[in-house]
Amino acid sequence: MKRGVVLYRVSTDKQDYQMQIRKNREFCKNNNIEIVDEYEEYDVSGYKTKLNDRKELMKILTRAEEKQDFDYLVIYGFDRIIRREDEAPYVLSILTKNKVECIEATTGEVLKNDEMSDKLMNYIRFWQAEMESAKTAQRVSDALENKNKRGEYAGGRPAFGYKLYQT
Repeated sequence: MKRGVVLYRVSTDKQDYQMQIRKNREFCKNNNIEIVDEYEEYDVSGYKTKLNDRKELMKILTRAEEKQDFDYLVIYGFDRIIRREDEAPYVLSILTKNKVECIEATTGEVLKNDEMSDKLMNYIRFWQAEMESAKTAQRVSDALENKNKRGEYAGGRPAFGYKLYQT
């Protein structure tokens, strides 16, 4: 039987963590992958959080090197593992060196990293993911700035002496 480790990551409370769990477990069951462990990253941005601060992902990489007790890293989508093009080659090289395949539960696609063309495609994939994160961050920042300029509530804790009321 194939052995897998599953990584769940959500960066905001607006993302559906339970859906990731359901989809990843269903994928493993349908593909005869025994889940040997599950790692959870709540409120962790794959873009803003540096790799060394991604405690659960670092545990997975260390486990791949030291224990070598799993064959697959199963993730909901490739953007759940990393969104920084500069760190992706390091993560993928550790997995590849230790014969761990990174597989996306939504598509069944395996993130290959053996050939130079695979490495180029991965660089482009994670560069694009990083660019999308940067664009999203800019849109959110612009929206908050516009709300502030119009004097609208933009979220967060109200200033001292103010109360929020539901309308």
